[in-house]
Amino acid sequence: MIVIDDGSTDASTKIVGDYCIHYPNVSCHTQENRGVSAARMRGTALAKGAYIWFIDSDDWIEKDALSKVINYLDDPKDIDILIAPFCLRFPDKQYDFIAPVITEPSFVTGKELLRTRQYIFVGPPYFVFKRHFLEDTWLYFPDHTRFEDEYFSRVLLYRADRIHILTEPLYNYRQNDNSFMHSCDIQAAPYFIEVYGHLKRFVDAEVETNDKSWFYYNITSFLLESIIRNIGQVNTNGFASFRRKSLPFIRREFLKNLSHFPIKEQILGLYLLFFPKSYYKIMKRHNEKKISLA
Repeated sequence: MIVIDDGSTDASTKIVGDYCIHYPNVSCHTQENRGVSAARMRGTALAKGAYIWFIDSDDWIEKDALSKVINYLDDPKDIDILIAPFCLRFPDKQYDFIAPVITEPSFVTGKELLRTRQYIFVGPPYFVFKRHFLEDTWLYFPDHTRFEDEYFSRVLLYRADRIHILTEPLYNYRQNDNSFMHSCDIQAAPYFIEVYGHLKRFVDAEVETNDKSWFYYNITSFLLESIIRNIGQVNTNGFASFRRKSLPFIRREFLKNLSHFPIKEQILGLYLLFFPKSYYKIMKRHNEKKISLA
């Protein structure tokens, strides 16, 4: 177990140091605060094992998770990536939500997961993967940005030929309403655009011709999320600024990749991009109608 202390200011260093004394398989390495991506990459540079599993500092795994993972990876089927569902832990709610994954078939390729457009969470803790994938110069976390996991996970999945999907949750993902991912607003749009640029370069250079269409659909859908997540702010000054600075680029990219979308999604996408206020009003009325019928 490799622990990266990314400039903590509490008692983390001492706590982990005590574990290092009593458990020789635990090591701790400190650095000035450089962010989660730099911490992960330093950890992978120090790793010697055959597989990597990222565990974020505010999450935890089940007590017997490692022994179960090892048993699965000892399977002679030569697994590239092991995926397990996880529990979303809400501090103020009385339930836990097990994130969905496809369960049939239990062995798939990464291309199949990406191409079928089924829900796959992109957080790196979702995957236990072979360390040798990190020798690929295209597999990295974009630095000094947000949503870097969106890039890393897509490239990792595309490279994997044999993925085993479990049905038992092993990872507990703590939900923090104050985190960036839960509090991001329209000001986060430039991060979407930056990560989209990394993804587009990968698709242009590395993705096989037969896979380009569905992959362009995949990454352009991610780009549209910068609007969809924040459509409720359509009447704010922040959205007006976004409309001037970022929306023209998103429109151009969507129009370039329009043919990769189903007809219905083409129409919805065009309406969203060119008439966002009307789109918001229609979606709001639609949601209110659904609630009244429930």
